[in-house]
Amino acid sequence: MRFPLRQLLRSSAGPARRHYQYQRVCRFWTPDMTAYKGLGQTYVDDPQFRADHDKIADGPAVCRRDAMGVHADARPS
Repeated sequence: MRFPLRQLLRSSAGPARRHYQYQRVCRFWTPDMTAYKGLGQTYVDDPQFRADHDKIADGPAVCRRDAMGVHADARPS
């Protein structure tokens, strides 16, 4: 199963979707962009987080980490 999130993130809706995800994190914690990228890496490196993200298909954890990195790189710290 291909995970459609990659296609969404590459579409014109991608920046809005990435910002929406950042806003969801900010409900509980307001990270600087370095910490936000670190959170994305945790989703891949931590077995529990990765298993939770990859329940639907193989790859969402990596895709989310990549999207969080793109978002962080596009914003000032």
